[in-house]
Amino acid sequence: FKDNLECLNIDKCYKVTDASLNLLVHCSKLRILKITSCWRVNDMSVRRIVDACKELKQVAMDDCRSITKTLMFDLNEKGILLLEAGKGTSEKWDQSENYLKRMFHFRNMLANYCC
Repeated sequence: FKDNLECLNIDKCYKVTDASLNLLVHCSKLRILKITSCWRVNDMSVRRIVDACKELKQVAMDDCRSITKTLMFDLNEKGILLLEAGKGTSEKWDQSENYLKRMFHFRNMLANYCC
């Protein structure tokens, strides 16, 4: 499967851990990853996947309780579109006007995608 996997949706798999996600570093064609509500996943495993999967363009990680906004900024800097980004992350979102201006592109979410 690792040579053909392009989209993976493990939405609401509460028991998925970083160790299990690390298997995805071998999926060179992965383009879209949805890990919404995977509560045990943290920044480190997402960074490993992003670094290894050069085709990755979209990540959904809403309600991942161990994901920080620092990771979200970093993914944005790499040109990765964050789907459903922001809700339920471990750090409180600053609601200031400057913050909203910087994060405007995070509001452009896709309603339909292949996962």
